[in-house]
Amino acid sequence: MQEAADMGCVESSEASDTEEPKQYSWDKRAPVDPANYSFKNLEGQTVGKKSGEINGEQFVIENCKNCNIFVQDCTAIVNVDDCENCTIFLGPVKGSVFVRDCSNCKIIVACQQFRSRDCKNVEILLCCHTLPIIEASSDMKFGCFRCSYMQLAGQFSLAGLSPFSNNWGKIHDFTKSDDGKNFSFADETPDWLDEFVAKLPDDMSPMDTSLEKATVPVTLGPRPAPEGEQCLAVVFHELHAKKLLKAVRNASEIKGGPSIAIAQTKAAAKMNKDDAVRIFAREENVKFAEAAEKGPVIGIEFIGISSVSAIRAAVTTLGDALVYMSADSASGAADIESFYNYMDISLKA
Repeated sequence: MQEAADMGCVESSEASDTEEPKQYSWDKRAPVDPANYSFKNLEGQTVGKKSGEINGEQFVIENCKNCNIFVQDCTAIVNVDDCENCTIFLGPVKGSVFVRDCSNCKIIVACQQFRSRDCKNVEILLCCHTLPIIEASSDMKFGCFRCSYMQLAGQFSLAGLSPFSNNWGKIHDFTKSDDGKNFSFADETPDWLDEFVAKLPDDMSPMDTSLEKATVPVTLGPRPAPEGEQCLAVVFHELHAKKLLKAVRNASEIKGGPSIAIAQTKAAAKMNKDDAVRIFAREENVKFAEAAEKGPVIGIEFIGISSVSAIRAAVTTLGDALVYMSADSASGAADIESFYNYMDISLKA
């Protein structure tokens, strides 16, 4: 009996020796060729990466001169180093964008974090979830993200970014100059933008620079604001935010219609209950606090002559969508201060 048992053990051992090793999903991935995830040492070229060619990997742009570069895909992290006289478009970046040792460049990018170091005369049209950072850089210029194409909204979602969460004008300068002029702010529509987009390679998705089709709302930021009332509108669905902006824009385009500007936008996945109750303080606003606790929460600050009545009229076009807005011009500034203070504190937490 013992011999039989021993034989059984031997047979079991031999069977295990012939078993195929277990394969995991990461073992089945095709080898990554770094050359497919970079543009390096190019001069005088127009190049691009289409949607689906990078698929959330890290990307590098290095030592390029006099180039037009289009990256129409979602990436994890992007490094832009030692580039000169280049214009670069970067689709949504899930993490950080680092721009280092670059000069006379123009960059359009949406990202979680933006940092530049040792740069000179670089203009950035930016959508950034956190506060942009510059260090040892001069003659920098910042504006709001522009350009749209068919896949862009979906790529924002893949990157975990909201087009309504944008701090493009809140620059943190680690090495401030005595005159405080290491950076300034670009015009709403820079004169080079359309010329750059016209150079897009034929096999890439067409790009649009118009305000009407903007995926990211084009905001005033720190630029001078028009005269008029401040008004806060808070919605609880991204589709409702887009419809509200479209309704306001359509009203502004009518001859004699209100001239309303978007000062800033902020978004959060949700609010905790106590903060939501405090911000939407009035008793009749319990429904707004409940919606904010579930999320998402998207705040839009408008400014212009008779903006409160104009936004109220725009809200009526949204049907039964839940929209909180300032009750009158007197409460607009207080609403905005309360809401954006909360958003800024949450950002730093």
